[in-house]
Amino acid sequence: MKEITKLEEIEKTNSLVKIGTGFCSPCKLVEENLKQLEPEYPGIKFYLVDAEEAEDMVEELGIRNVPTLIRYKDGIETDRRVGMMTKEQLKEFIGEE
Repeated sequence: MKEITKLEEIEKTNSLVKIGTGFCSPCKLVEENLKQLEPEYPGIKFYLVDAEEAEDMVEELGIRNVPTLIRYKDGIETDRRVGMMTKEQLKEFIGEE
């Protein structure tokens, strides 16, 4: 998982962006699950955004709560979820086209 701080760093491809903070327990759990799932999805780029370090990006994306997951297809946002997700819920979210 690559850490990014600017929206422009997201490759124009299929990707999943997780926005969270270091002190957010649900954010840490979602991140751990995503790290475990990442090898199962070689066609998707996984990105991490620390909301405290990327305030401009968070504002640009309209993030109000963490964790937030954003799914992109060909560089275009296709879905967004907020809150804790189990590994099974993450699989369903990642697998959606």
